[in-house]
Amino acid sequence: MKTDYEANSDYVVSARMIENGLKILMDMNSELRKKTKEMQQISRSATIDGGSSHFSLGRFIDDMIVVIPCEQESGA
Repeated sequence: MKTDYEANSDYVVSARMIENGLKILMDMNSELRKKTKEMQQISRSATIDGGSSHFSLGRFIDDMIVVIPCEQESGA
């Protein structure tokens, strides 16, 4: 299944290729579907409270609060 895309390409995807791609995605036992489900679980766990993305965003915000002075503190 082709997954790349170029905006300025003259490449045309045939109806048969689209149909075959959709059949692969719709197949409940498809390896692609299983990998997509796994990635969905991983990304959800990263964003929940205590997940790696949640933690990283919290650290970033804390760092910005320390580095960038508040306008009230600077007298503006």
